[in-house]
Amino acid sequence: MPLILGPNTPPTLAVTIMQWFNDVDLNLRIKASAGALLQLALTGGLIALWLGSERAIKACFNGTLINGKRHYADALWQKITATLTTVVIGFILLALIGLVMWSVAGFWRFPAVLPEQLVLLHFQSAFTQMGTPLFNTLAIGIVSTVFAIVLTLLCLEAEQLSQKPLSTLTSFIIYLPLLVPSIAFLFGLVWLQQLVNNQTAFFNVAFTHLLFVLPYVFLSLASSYRRLDPRFAHVAASLGATPAKVFLQVKLPQLFAPLLIAIALGLAISFGQYLPTLLAGGGRIATITTEAVTLANGASRRTSAVYAIIQMALPLIGFILAWVLPKYFFKSGTR
Repeated sequence: MPLILGPNTPPTLAVTIMQWFNDVDLNLRIKASAGALLQLALTGGLIALWLGSERAIKACFNGTLINGKRHYADALWQKITATLTTVVIGFILLALIGLVMWSVAGFWRFPAVLPEQLVLLHFQSAFTQMGTPLFNTLAIGIVSTVFAIVLTLLCLEAEQLSQKPLSTLTSFIIYLPLLVPSIAFLFGLVWLQQLVNNQTAFFNVAFTHLLFVLPYVFLSLASSYRRLDPRFAHVAASLGATPAKVFLQVKLPQLFAPLLIAIALGLAISFGQYLPTLLAGGGRIATITTEAVTLANGASRRTSAVYAIIQMALPLIGFILAWVLPKYFFKSGTR
């Protein structure tokens, strides 16, 4: 977002760190590493401030928890929330309308509200150059999401078989990419990849995407997996089914809809990764997101709008399939 909205007005710390990292002067990488540690410290300080504020608010308003009163200007807060939500949704819709208009706009003279002509030339031009970025986007998204789904299912199944919840350390490791700014640990990850002299850019990018996809997939699947009725598995086991057979033929069919939602969410997260793709791939892996950001920084607004629409359509298709397929299969199974 800072790269598109205003990389130099003013530059944020993350943008400045990335500029130092990509500078031809390799000595600036040391400066970038120090900046990444500074951002990590800032994030840790904000988390500590938030937790401390929660404790302070609880101590100050502890009496309101036991006075029996449960309504504090609820109607007013509901109106404020509804108004803010309406304003935000309105801005989003206006932005989408503007995006669509730019993608099909021909000659558009200022200050005209609408373009003088609508053309599909920008889509045709973009589609002729979109083959490789689209393939890379889909391939990396599918690979990272499949690995995230497999790791999540194995982890949750091991949790049920051992009848022990995940340890705090394991949960912390899984959710760490959600807590730490990506710029703060991506430099370390890239350094490790360079240290082992790993030149497989596709594997590096897919592995880096996995770090960001896994927490969301785990969050999406964990609640559904843990709410499965254990009696189905017990009945199947009493009939002689092995744990593997119970997992594949009893549990997974019940998780068909949550699995599709987790897959769609994982693909959406992978499709939107810009910084991990750029740093881990060293600029050698072009995706729809990297091309859209590059075009938004100085190329034609019309072409960049086309790429933005494609980037928006890819996860939308995934969520539509996740919504439609369970209804189709369950309906077919009842006939």
